[in-house]
Amino acid sequence: EIDQGIFLRGILRAPKAGPHLLDAMLRPTERALALLPEFSATGVIQMEAVRLERRDGVAHLTLCRDDCLNAEDAQQVDDMETAVDLVLLDPAVRVALLRGGVMSHPRYQGRRVFCAGINLKKLSSGDIPLVDFLLRRELGYIQKIFRGLLTDGSWRSRLTDKPWMAAVDSFAIGGGMQLLLVFDHVLAASDSYLSL
Repeated sequence: EIDQGIFLRGILRAPKAGPHLLDAMLRPTERALALLPEFSATGVIQMEAVRLERRDGVAHLTLCRDDCLNAEDAQQVDDMETAVDLVLLDPAVRVALLRGGVMSHPRYQGRRVFCAGINLKKLSSGDIPLVDFLLRRELGYIQKIFRGLLTDGSWRSRLTDKPWMAAVDSFAIGGGMQLLLVFDHVLAASDSYLSL
């Protein structure tokens, strides 16, 4: 993994390859393009880690890893990037809202939790390839929320963007709090807390 990090550092520093890679990461994923007709027709997509629902022009993204307090792993990065792509590709969506789902964890049973950061159990057991995880998270869906989706369809701009909001219940820890920095608006419950 260290070698991958060194290799990617070299690519990102290269004057032509770096910007090209960054632009390529802003393109919609094949998975999102395949799911777009279903989402456009039904307004609902249920993935393992994220549920996406469109209501009255608002895309509701719900983190639904109730067993681990929405701790991030490779599956959540995949599902979040797909959901973000669908939000940005669907013309019926005007604004997006990200929120944590209701937990089954004994300590937070029945309460919503935003995000506990990276899943430390999976990270320590080697189930999360860190370089791949960070590259796809930081340069993938987080940049798409911040900058928009790179498409060829607009004459005004090559990027398609929409306003994003986040609603924090209980807590946002580590990467969950970092994620809040790219949103246009963040609402936090009075009893919630944020921590890096």
